[in-house]
Amino acid sequence: MATLNVAERITLGREGLPVDAIGRGNIWLEEDYSPRTVRIAQEVMLKSLLGTDPGELELVVFDYNLRGVAAPFAGLQSDHLLRVLITEKELTDYCDKLEQHIHGVHTVIQGRQHSLLDFRAATGKRVESYILVVITADMYMLDDHTKELLSILMAAGPDAGVTFLVVSPTPDDPSVVFLSSKCRVIATGAAPTPNVASNVIIDSCTDLAERFAKSTMDPVLFEDVCDTSPQAMWTGNSTDGVTFDVGMYGLETTRVTIGSNREQLHNALITGAVGQGKSNLIAVIIHSLCQRYSPRELELYLLDFKEGVTLRQYANIDHQDYLPHVRALGLESDVEFGMAVLQHLYAVYQRRMRLFKRHGCQNIKQYREATGAVVPRIVVVIDEFQMMLDDKATAREVVDMLSRSTRLFRAAGIHFILASQTIASGIALSKDSDIFAQTPIRMAHRNSVRESEATLGLGNTAAADLHMGQAIVNLDYGAIASNRKVSVAWADDKVLAGLRCNWWLHARNFTRPPYVYDGTKTIRLDAAADDLLASRGGRPELFVGERISVGGTALRLDFGEDSGRNLAVFGAGEEQFDDAAVDAEEVTGIGSVADDASSADTQDAQGASRVNAAVGLLQNAAIALAVRNTKGNARFIICDLTEADIARRNDMNGFYQFMESIGFPIERVERDGLGSVVDDLADSLGSRTDEDDLVYLIGFGLDKVADMPNSFGRLIKDGPAKGVHVLGWWLKTSMFESHVGFGNNGYFDIKIMLRLDERDVQRQLGPFVSWKARDNRAFVADSTYLSEPVTVIPYAPANQETRRRITSALFGY
Repeated sequence: MATLNVAERITLGREGLPVDAIGRGNIWLEEDYSPRTVRIAQEVMLKSLLGTDPGELELVVFDYNLRGVAAPFAGLQSDHLLRVLITEKELTDYCDKLEQHIHGVHTVIQGRQHSLLDFRAATGKRVESYILVVITADMYMLDDHTKELLSILMAAGPDAGVTFLVVSPTPDDPSVVFLSSKCRVIATGAAPTPNVASNVIIDSCTDLAERFAKSTMDPVLFEDVCDTSPQAMWTGNSTDGVTFDVGMYGLETTRVTIGSNREQLHNALITGAVGQGKSNLIAVIIHSLCQRYSPRELELYLLDFKEGVTLRQYANIDHQDYLPHVRALGLESDVEFGMAVLQHLYAVYQRRMRLFKRHGCQNIKQYREATGAVVPRIVVVIDEFQMMLDDKATAREVVDMLSRSTRLFRAAGIHFILASQTIASGIALSKDSDIFAQTPIRMAHRNSVRESEATLGLGNTAAADLHMGQAIVNLDYGAIASNRKVSVAWADDKVLAGLRCNWWLHARNFTRPPYVYDGTKTIRLDAAADDLLASRGGRPELFVGERISVGGTALRLDFGEDSGRNLAVFGAGEEQFDDAAVDAEEVTGIGSVADDASSADTQDAQGASRVNAAVGLLQNAAIALAVRNTKGNARFIICDLTEADIARRNDMNGFYQFMESIGFPIERVERDGLGSVVDDLADSLGSRTDEDDLVYLIGFGLDKVADMPNSFGRLIKDGPAKGVHVLGWWLKTSMFESHVGFGNNGYFDIKIMLRLDERDVQRQLGPFVSWKARDNRAFVADSTYLSEPVTVIPYAPANQETRRRITSALFGY
């Protein structure tokens, strides 16, 4: 049992006057307006602090008479061990908080002991904490309401660990309730001789702050709140909701049930300032759910709009095991993926509701009880969800989708846990919106008063008074009477990693790894190898990139012999990828097959990391058209006008060799010869037959072509229907328009935007199209096969490993 030190009795002055203090009684110092009274008060404050474990006692000072009683203790303010009240209104407001605090302490004790002191002594637990309220004021001059509050608090406070030190003239009427049996009055004539100097107080506070910084609270272990034994694993039934553990409220484990028809608690909100334990709480919730429910009873969708580090361990990245309950995992999520998840879940909701309706049921509980079939609950955790609302252009759409989701999905057993550092400002979200109206569960870590009220409701500032690791858990939309100050369990990953591995061992035969979305990750064409090789010999297709969706399917565009099937890529394609991408390139050896790549170039990590999305789009278009062509009846004519270092970094020589190895040698054209090739192809259109080879004229960096022949307009207009297609990359749309001629933009059905000014995007796609260029993204428009433009992660240029995998899949070696 822990030793819990508290200054319940102290001695004052040189005479050693014994006085009941913290948790035992109040002290009244008769004010005579001499320095001695202030020094005695400061001695009470200091000995109370030094006699209590660091961080276990908070000083609250109302120095209405401006006596400077708190001045030597100022060093404690930064550690939240000292709170200074300036105005009488602040005192009154704080008294309201003390009422709530005392009520909460009694709720924790539950009558097991007479006082907090006795309760802590009996249990050895650091339940709640102590408060010393220091008031230097003429008490009888205070507002009547404040005096009434103080009378009640001074009588009830000590049993709840709240002690008052009052420096005031003694009222003439001895019946004043301030002077209750719990208040020790020290008259001026009987006051002890002060024995503490200001410099001693200052030095002591410095030492106390250092000890507090090094101190550790007794942690609530995950095993303390959740049964982690093998016998308890997956014993839960999610028919009427799912229950998760949070921490300890007094001696009781705090559990929250989400989704129950009886309690109607379907969604939750978590907030907290940086470093106050929000990520830890999310980990506790996730692992508590996964220990209690099997993957057949519970599915998780986890999105992180921050750095995604904590979620990475739940996927089979760099290790074999994964969290089997997770269906989709968003690392470095963005708005597109967040919306894709909500749209995917809307489809799930619609399917489930149709299923329920066929059986005459209105919700998941009724369906499971009526049929005995197991339909899993789905819990969606979105960390830093407010970042989905940062872009004003899309914020309204996101709010509408979140509102619909939190309002409708619960009947289908889909519930949301939304987490954020801040919801008080900067987002297009009104506090009376459906999102808040459908989120009765509020869990708030320490934060500002403003953020506390934004989470819990106007006037509920309880989260502003918490310590790190604590949270207000409120199951009634933030109603003050429902506050529970909970010590959140500690998510020790050594323990949790063992649980995850055990779950995986039990579930690996009937689950699959989660789909992992990382918006910064380099994706290459071999990721779509199965689709690429499926139904070979059918209509030609371009493989552009990975859709931002749950599952990350490839965006495939028909590229058959129809008018307008040409491809134009616009904008700068150079991008800088992260270190992980660099490491991968080093392992796979990008550039190692290039004839002109020196060993120094091959080992240049900075160069290897800079791949060009535009080059990748055209390379992969050619590879896809070649791989899917089983007749061998295609010519690839390429004019590469990029700089030598771009060709090296994107391994154009390796690309040429690969195309030849699969039966489609490249016909290379220099800048000076491009005009002749265009003329010849245009002139040949009239005589082409179905027996002629398909022709793909591919141009990299076509801005360098100063004079495109007039026949280019005829080629792009009539060529596709005759089996001749143009695929080109232009940095500037103005040069593209110059090449194609007035009014010929429409002969390029497929247009892909990279790093391009929004005005140029609208110039090509229409005035109502909005697109903001970002790293590792492409905006794809197909006027024939796409109803509206879509954002994809473009496939990066093929490296040696990509080519090896495609070759292996194609030829079996």
